Amino acid sequence: MILADGSVHPAKGKFVFIDRAVDTKTGTLRVRAEFANAQRLLRPGMFGRIKVDLGVRPDSILVPERAVAELQGKNFGCVIGADNKATQRPVKVGETLGENVMITEGLKSGDRIVVEGLQKVREGAVVQPMTTAQMAEAAAQTKQAEPKHAESKQAEPKPAKE
Repeated sequence: MILADGSVHPAKGKFVFIDRAVDTKTGTLRVRAEFANAQRLLRPGMFGRIKVDLGVRPDSILVPERAVAELQGKNFGCVIGADNKATQRPVKVGETLGENVMITEGLKSGDRIVVEGLQKVREGAVVQPMTTAQMAEAAAQTKQAEPKHAESKQAEPKPAKE
C-alpha cells in the first residue's frame, strides 16, 4: 500500500472482498484489503493507494494495437516469414495496455509482424521489413528530400479549342 505521503506501508496485505462490477461513473473497482498495523501507521479514513501485482502471462506478447486487424469478430496479425513474404495469421487478443494489446495465442517470440501498412499487405506479398529505428530514419530522409516551399508558378493559359 502506498500512503498519502508517498511512503510504502511495510506490511503486505490480503484481499478480503472484491466487488463484482466496475463502477461505470468512476471506472473503479471496490476492494477491501487487510494490512497488519503493528506500527500504528494506519488510521480510520486515511487515504492510500493499493499496488497489485497481477502476475505474468507466460507465452503472451504485447504488440501495437494497429498491428492487429479485426474482420467479422476475428482478429488477425500479419507475420513476415524468412522469405520476406507476408502471411495472415489468426490471433487471440487479451487486454489492452496503453497503445498495445496482449496477444495470448497465434504469435510467438521472434515473429516479425507488420505494424505499418497492415491494410495494404496481401497474403503472400513480398515486403521490405524494417525495424522502428529504420522506419524513423527513412521518414527523416524523406522529409529532408522534400523541396522547401517551391515557388509557385502561374500556369499559362491555353487557348480554347473551338
